[in-house]
Amino acid sequence: MPATYGFEIGEILARIHALDVEWTDVATEEPTARDWPELAEQARVTGQPWADELASRVSTFLAIAEFVDGCERPGPVVLTHKAIQPWNLLARDGRPVLLDWELSGMLDLPGGARLDRAQPRQGTWLRRHRARHLPLGPRVATPVTAMFCLVADDSENVPGDPSEAWLDLAPDYERARTREDSLDRLVEWPAQRALLGDVTGHSLLDLGCGNGNKLAELVGEGATASVGIDVSGNFLSTPPPGLELIQGDLSELDSIPGLVGRTFDRILFLQSFGYAKNPLRTLQAARAMLADDGFILLTKTQPIRYAVERAEQNGTSLGEEYFSTVPFSYTSGWNDQIALTKRPYTISDLINVFSAAGLWIETALEPQLSEDA
Repeated sequence: MPATYGFEIGEILARIHALDVEWTDVATEEPTARDWPELAEQARVTGQPWADELASRVSTFLAIAEFVDGCERPGPVVLTHKAIQPWNLLARDGRPVLLDWELSGMLDLPGGARLDRAQPRQGTWLRRHRARHLPLGPRVATPVTAMFCLVADDSENVPGDPSEAWLDLAPDYERARTREDSLDRLVEWPAQRALLGDVTGHSLLDLGCGNGNKLAELVGEGATASVGIDVSGNFLSTPPPGLELIQGDLSELDSIPGLVGRTFDRILFLQSFGYAKNPLRTLQAARAMLADDGFILLTKTQPIRYAVERAEQNGTSLGEEYFSTVPFSYTSGWNDQIALTKRPYTISDLINVFSAAGLWIETALEPQLSEDA
């Protein structure tokens, strides 16, 4: 974030703080939540693996709520914007723009600055803005967004070394994908294509491109100077002009000579992100190659699918399997001779990786089969 943005935001707040607002003596803020017993019981009933731990902390949380509501505000109290967070900031013509002014309210100046820095992030918001978000913090230098799509495929299974799995399964996957009844043909590719939008004149980088067929189709629709990376090297024999296919590992993007010094308008992880040995490092490397006003499109298998299957197989609850961190193995539908091991993950795991990589979600999509499929 440019240093001038910080100064401008500070000037905006200073002008608001200087407003002469007459505050009522009647409390206008809701009391601190005290529904911890009900939440703990709900966790127990739904079989959450952390239910017992939450129940053991209920008295502590209630004591904290009692303490917070009993604190006095020495004042002075001023008007302020109470949610200056990355998702409430946009950039326009090189200037910061604050959103969500309905969140304005009282601030106790003596303690407010310290409290604001210590305030935890209250949940994760998936919000869509046509303008690009402006993330804050030293790790983020430019506004970058991501779109992600959750599908029902199993094309990102991970044995001990993720790249070894794909080397074995790549030919089987390509054969399965071309079938008329494949999920890729019926659900995934239409959803991916819709999120990409018009690619005319845009450069694309497809990380984990398989044989390059999808990227070749996009180049045929107007994409330019595009590159596909795949560890298998099992590429189209005659790629179209404007498309370069390079054998390489998406976990080692910094070491691929053909990518050095290049940027791309759109970067794709189409069911390939699960093969990254270090997901955060891979996303950070991809982000470094993203052009201004570009975005990353990432698709992954809907994690609830695996939780449902494991709950049925193991006789456990859906919640227990969804939040499990224990790897599990199964046989792929592409080749029943290969047993795969998968790392479980939750939606919050994905979102947290995006955030840590300096990315903000613009659109999330969960496509379904149409009635005609």
